Amino acid sequence: MRISKRFYQSRRKGFTLIEVLLSLAITLLITTNTLSMYRLMKHVKEMKTYQEDIYIGVKQVSQYLIGSYYLDLNNGYHYVSREQKEFYLVYDQHRLVKKDGYEIIINNIDSVSFDLKNTMVYMTITRDQQSYRFLIGFARELEEIIMNKLNHKGSILQIVLVIFMVLLTILTIALSMISLQMKSYKDIDILMQQKNLEIMLVRYYIENMKDDILISDSIEGNDYSVEYVVDDMGSYLSIETSISIKDIYYHMLMDIEKENLYIKKFEYREE
Repeated sequence: MRISKRFYQSRRKGFTLIEVLLSLAITLLITTNTLSMYRLMKHVKEMKTYQEDIYIGVKQVSQYLIGSYYLDLNNGYHYVSREQKEFYLVYDQHRLVKKDGYEIIINNIDSVSFDLKNTMVYMTITRDQQSYRFLIGFARELEEIIMNKLNHKGSILQIVLVIFMVLLTILTIALSMISLQMKSYKDIDILMQQKNLEIMLVRYYIENMKDDILISDSIEGNDYSVEYVVDDMGSYLSIETSISIKDIYYHMLMDIEKENLYIKKFEYREE
């Protein structure tokens, strides 16, 4: 009897599960990084309208207004400084100017306006048809002063890996360039956080002194921490504040009179 045997030769079709999963993982990684790169490039495009001098000027204005008293908005922002001198912040010939005197704070702007909301002072600056609105101070009115007394196995996979390495190299170079361009933006972002936090601390100290409950304490936020020490000097409180925002750490000293809540001294201190 003749016995015939059939031999079935299996052919490999497709890829192994490991190759498929690895290819999917690499594709996902490339897609994710490509989307991140797109968002960063879009952000850099928006940064073309970024006006660094405006932000620096706003920080300067906020320091002028620490411990000040609001008078009116009839001709710009009229206030009394902590040195008990009257000044105006006004728009004059495409400039933000501080008067009495003529200190130019920001150049080449189209308009400046001020408004009050919940005892906080806001300033809006327009340049090249784009508006910027900032919190600049805590408004204490003049009336308050009076009330407080002043391989084939892997061939496709290899190609994917080569493409991945090329894209990764391009992405790395692009991210390095973008990170350099964003450094200035990050610095200004921290500067604005410092400004807002200092304004809110001044308001917090004064409102707690009204109720005679200001004692040494610490405050923790999402990206900042504050620790302040209150010393009773008789007629005034001396408040030394340590502030940490991201990688920035600094101190400021403030003396506030008990009777009329007048800020008689404000200065930054080194460690």
